[in-house]
Amino acid sequence: MKNFIRSVLLCTILFAVPFTTLFSGDWRKITPSPMESLQGIYFLNQSTGFASGANGTVYKTTDGGKEWKEIYRDQKAGDLKEIFFVNSNTGFIAGTGARLLKTTDGGASFNPVAISNTTNEIKSVYFQDEMTGWILISEYGILRTTDGGLTWNTVLPLTGIKMNKFSFWNNTHAVATGAAATDIYYTADGITWAKSSPAPFGGFSYTKYDVKDVYAVDEKNIYAAGWGSIIGMQPSILIKSTDAGATWQFSVQDASNRTYENMNGLYFKDANNGIAAGGGTRGSVIIRTSDGGKTWIPVEIPCGTTLNAVSGVGDNVWVCGSGGLILYSPDFGTTWQHQMKIPGASLSAIQFTSDKTAYAAGSDGAFFKSTDGGNSWNAKYLRINHISPDIQDIFFLNDNVGYASFSYRMIAKTTDGGNTWKAVVSDTADATTISYGIYFFNELQGYVVGKAGTKVDAIYKTTDGGQSWDIKTNILLANLKDVAFGDENRGAIVAEGLKGLYTADGGKTWTASKFNGVPSGKTPHVLKISFLNPTDAVAVGNQCMFKSSDGGANWNYVAADGLTENLTGLTFQDQLKGWAVGSYISTPKKLGIYQTNDGGQSWTWVTDTTVFTSSESVTGVTLDKGGKLWICGSRGAVFTNNATVDVKSSMDISPSKYSLMQNYPNPFNPSTVIEYRIPELSSVRLDVYDMLGRLIGRLVNETQNAGTYKMTFNAAGLSSGIYFYSLNVNGNILTRKMSVIK
Repeated sequence: MKNFIRSVLLCTILFAVPFTTLFSGDWRKITPSPMESLQGIYFLNQSTGFASGANGTVYKTTDGGKEWKEIYRDQKAGDLKEIFFVNSNTGFIAGTGARLLKTTDGGASFNPVAISNTTNEIKSVYFQDEMTGWILISEYGILRTTDGGLTWNTVLPLTGIKMNKFSFWNNTHAVATGAAATDIYYTADGITWAKSSPAPFGGFSYTKYDVKDVYAVDEKNIYAAGWGSIIGMQPSILIKSTDAGATWQFSVQDASNRTYENMNGLYFKDANNGIAAGGGTRGSVIIRTSDGGKTWIPVEIPCGTTLNAVSGVGDNVWVCGSGGLILYSPDFGTTWQHQMKIPGASLSAIQFTSDKTAYAAGSDGAFFKSTDGGNSWNAKYLRINHISPDIQDIFFLNDNVGYASFSYRMIAKTTDGGNTWKAVVSDTADATTISYGIYFFNELQGYVVGKAGTKVDAIYKTTDGGQSWDIKTNILLANLKDVAFGDENRGAIVAEGLKGLYTADGGKTWTASKFNGVPSGKTPHVLKISFLNPTDAVAVGNQCMFKSSDGGANWNYVAADGLTENLTGLTFQDQLKGWAVGSYISTPKKLGIYQTNDGGQSWTWVTDTTVFTSSESVTGVTLDKGGKLWICGSRGAVFTNNATVDVKSSMDISPSKYSLMQNYPNPFNPSTVIEYRIPELSSVRLDVYDMLGRLIGRLVNETQNAGTYKMTFNAAGLSSGIYFYSLNVNGNILTRKMSVIK
């Protein structure tokens, strides 16, 4: 069932595709599984492109990236990275474990190419035609074939030398770059390679000299980019050669334009105009030059995840990255559009503010919003002060006013439901400074807790809606994780290392809490806290649960049989009934949903393993206004046990795109007619499933012209019961249910 639910409940990033949910079980997954994290991207022309990534996946588009179809998956292949196509039929994809895949039919099928004597990662691949090509294997060498990959000869042995990429201008001139400043090689015949003279690195002190990508614009002009770090303020490496790679010059940027992140991908449309992309812990980075690399200007982009590769056709540029991210620019980087259905971010917090409005947020600044009670979600990345660090927590007072806490200390506020955000506590460049938990009484008074350094606690308090903050530090010497209050005076904070604080005077003074009854040898981190009333509170964390009856002054350990999860989410419906969620990295991964009916004195494991599987983690939990649970997790996952059926007419669903009618007759025995409409030439699939999500029949699987279609489904041989029929039009799915009565 879980695979069925993942396939039929789709929404899109930046705008939601409405759908009809007809699953009536206890739990269902709302968001679809995103594309795998992407490492490579390659476009043959403005329409046809390929992307590759984790778990041996390959995706293909034939419409410029609007829709992507998974065409290959082999988890044994590890990560697939660099892609190169000789023509529309013949292409190669390289990756970890000396994996090299070859297609001769435009990606309809792939076959492995044998590479002997090594299992090291293939970093780059290039073929001048279907027979002659080269591969770069890190810590092994550059190999050449003249028979389409049947046999290989080493033209440059590089045993023990970490290499990153090569770039060929033609079948003779090429440059290969590595992880050290001295590990750059060039060739003028494709066979004999020489070592380049290293570039003087602009007078900056570098801890690494990784040159991660290289791009040969022509026979002479070569660009390369790589390492950068805010630790020590090491600017992104940007170097250029004008003599085919023999010597290099470092491009020193003005302070206002400097970036301090890894640059992982390059694309140049001519000798002067280029784009570099990368990122790290503070978000995505794209920079652009129009003067041959002398000046690189940062470009504002709507994303936060690390960017790994760039491909371009003239002014059309595509960038791929972690979490299945694909960005597209039709104007050489001036504007950017998302091309994935949903970001594969790890969501850490989720909250309902009304019957219809809900929010979720997490890694890389990912921010989700629903305005239809959670049935569909819009998603974007929050980019504030030109960065998109991880969102640690959110707290909304109503549909419009909310706060978010970030890595790198930043606290931001919205007053228009998340459309725009303003930093009310600015970010820093210190990776050890993080804002974690948030709690607000009203639009004026609230708290944020975190750390101002390693084991240097920080408590932020505002009484004017974030305009100013009173900051207390070094009270507990611990990393503070969450804060909550039972009333305006009594509140508590929990921290790593079995530490906590409590107050009885509205935060004027804070006193260290005591943790009692903890089994010997255990020093767990306490991560989440919830008050049931002014004195009773519950806290959970790393394989631990606690209960307090005195406002957080004393915490008593609560034993829970089989508890191995790191509990990161906690919510209560009333003073007795509550839930805690979390995951434990094991083989296979264990997910935990625990329920209490006695105010946290005892807990029961209630995980539905048919829906919650080891493919995702669960991290946050909340209740909607109807008392139903919503859980968020890794890879953009949102789950609920709200089984509300939202049946709309086909014209309500998408009158301008496509529609799926209710079958007639319904109920039926033994046959019924299914009608659907499509407005344009489309790839169409019409499937029938049973209640367990098993495919019963495929009625249509072809490209169809615009029009209205009717298909007859015969249920002879099927038992009485509920079945689902699902219409897939260019990857967008509508689903309805039908009843067989015999």
